[in-house]
Amino acid sequence: MGINVNQIARALNVAVQTGEYPPRQGKAAEEAAELVRFEMQRVGSVMTGNFDYWGLPDADRPTAAPGAEDRADTAAQAAEAKRRSRPRRRPARFKDE
Repeated sequence: MGINVNQIARALNVAVQTGEYPPRQGKAAEEAAELVRFEMQRVGSVMTGNFDYWGLPDADRPTAAPGAEDRADTAAQAAEAKRRSRPRRRPARFKDE
């Protein structure tokens, strides 16, 4: 699934850079992202359901390493800040002449 998402992201980036993309492409990408989020929630639910089915006590269930969530949040915020600070490239069809 990750490989497919990466291929989609690359195709979207190339389309924006070349200025050749269909109308509604942004909406389609948002819908796809929402479906990925939904499926990831389902994966988490299935894992929890399996733990419940097999009677694994809450104390014995796997958890994230201490501080892992904070580190992931910090890394995501840093990546977003880096992305926002990059200069925006305009597609060739919008360049001033």
